Order: sequence, then C-alpha cells, then structure tokens
Amino acid sequence: MVSRREILTLYKNLLTYVNNLKHSDKSYLKKRIQSTFKENKVSTDDDETTRLYKKGCEILRLKRFI
Repeated sequence: MVSRREILTLYKNLLTYVNNLKHSDKSYLKKRIQSTFKENKVSTDDDETTRLYKKGCEILRLKRFI
C-alpha cells in the first residue's frame, strides 16, 4: 500500500517536472495530472492506487508522458 505522503510527493514532483519542460503544452499536462489525481482521490482499491503510483514514478524515471 502506498502512503498518502508518497502520493502527495509524487503529485508535487510531477507538477514540478511539467513546469520544467521546454517544448510541450504545460497547461494541458498540468490539467491532466490534476484531473487524474482528483478522479482517484477517493479510490479505496489498493491495487489500483499502487498501479497508478508506479505509473507516475515511471513517468518521472523515464522523463516522458505516455
């Protein structure tokens, strides 16, 4: 299970990463991140939360959005 603190740190890191991109639509990516986190805010499925957390970490690791 992923802790709330880890999820909030991932959220902050993703938004920071988007703000540092040079050739992209920053506002679109920022809204996409915000909406995805809002949609899953009340999720009680630990497997889904873990899957989404790993996906976010992978985006930061690879430095690319899928």
